[in-house]
Amino acid sequence: MRIPLILLCFLCFAAQGAEAVLEKIAANFSGIETLRADFTQERELKALNATLTMRGSFALEHRKRMLWRVDSPLFSISIISAEELQQWDADSGKILRLSASYLPWLKLLFANLSGWMTADAELLAKEFAVSAEGTRLLLVPKTSGIGSYIRRIELEFDDGFTLVRQAKFVETAGDTVTVTFTDTVRNQPIPEEIWLLPPRPLPGS
Repeated sequence: MRIPLILLCFLCFAAQGAEAVLEKIAANFSGIETLRADFTQERELKALNATLTMRGSFALEHRKRMLWRVDSPLFSISIISAEELQQWDADSGKILRLSASYLPWLKLLFANLSGWMTADAELLAKEFAVSAEGTRLLLVPKTSGIGSYIRRIELEFDDGFTLVRQAKFVETAGDTVTVTFTDTVRNQPIPEEIWLLPPRPLPGS
């Protein structure tokens, strides 16, 4: 089968565009050590034809640990590293700890979460087929590991490619998760107390 010349030109241009964007991202994000932001997360549930909205904040110490705090509609905190996953919720008041020795996929999960949040260009190019559309980076998993639950990821950047404004995850099951970030702060000290579980003080105390 012959591929039309115009399509070949488009594919070459798309590849060159993605390479240029990755180079810009690598330059802008290479110095990130910490990140903090507020988020709004919307999960579109295909089976129920409904949308679940959560709001909260996240904090990241690059290649060390990440905190994902949901303030509404339920209050819960997850802390993930390459060695351990910790989860706490206000309803039970209990802390669940899961070691990487029992969860062999945990290191991969943390590496990818950290890579997506910091737009790690090297990781993105290794794990995904990458294309670019304006300030949006489209990622399609190359391996069955990530590809078994994620069909594609869309990262939307600001005009200067210095911040991730939105991340959209299209799951293989049909659900879509869109996370919009606001008030992002780079490379500022993160107070040690936010990593404490249960959190101190509790809301309303």
